[in-house]
Amino acid sequence: MQHHAVTINQRREHQQQRIAQGIHSGRLNARQAGRLERREASIGRQERHMRFAAHGRLNRVDRVRLNHRLNRTSRDLYRAKNRRFRQ
Repeated sequence: MQHHAVTINQRREHQQQRIAQGIHSGRLNARQAGRLERREASIGRQERHMRFAAHGRLNRVDRVRLNHRLNRTSRDLYRAKNRRFRQ
């Protein structure tokens, strides 16, 4: 049985691509993109601190916390990109 879990770094990279695509398409303005970029940077700092404290590895609790923050950022990114297209 193979496990195809997406890593924290893959998720962060994908969200960076989604932000860039939103800017390019005009669905995100500079303020929205900046807020999302700052949140992504904060998640990256948190991950580095967690890895440093655990000698380069993330335990299950750390992964859950990071994934929770990534889920919230992903949801907010989706909402920001689609907000003006809704009635």
